[in-house]
Amino acid sequence: MKPYITDAFQDGRFVLPFQVEGLSADQIGKPFEAARVLAYEVPKSQTLEAAWLFRLILDTGWIVDLSSACTGVGGWQEIGSLNLGFAREGTDATAIEWVINSIEDFQIASVERLIFEDAEVYAESGIALKDTAHREIVVAAGVAPGSVSVLMPASTTPLQSEFELERLVRRPLSAEE
Repeated sequence: MKPYITDAFQDGRFVLPFQVEGLSADQIGKPFEAARVLAYEVPKSQTLEAAWLFRLILDTGWIVDLSSACTGVGGWQEIGSLNLGFAREGTDATAIEWVINSIEDFQIASVERLIFEDAEVYAESGIALKDTAHREIVVAAGVAPGSVSVLMPASTTPLQSEFELERLVRRPLSAEE
């Protein structure tokens, strides 16, 4: 996926929707339906605070890769938006050395887009998965351009996202979108 977007100016502001691979944009909610998160992976030497690739393994056979794109929005200002790559298990052809971590009992109950929005920018900057016990996995564009930061139920470090979580608008992510 592109690590940056160059053609984002639309109707008087910068519009940065999720970049999606492996599914059409209107089907990105489907892999999360009735799914359980079994594990997450990060490349060796990266952390949940700043990863250039983060992966979720779902019990339905889906693998979801998350990264971010960095886009110039005037002057020196850059905004991150989320990239989502969907694949089926067994299709990973990367040479990345992954560190895998199991996740206990995370049955997905809902998924939300995390959106930064003001008069000049609309950016789909993150995603939040909530389980049936109201715990969350949050993946958002990180402080370092191109990175993501992750908050998990067992995290011992705070989310290091580009925008404070409280500044992001939450909107449901559904398969019908």
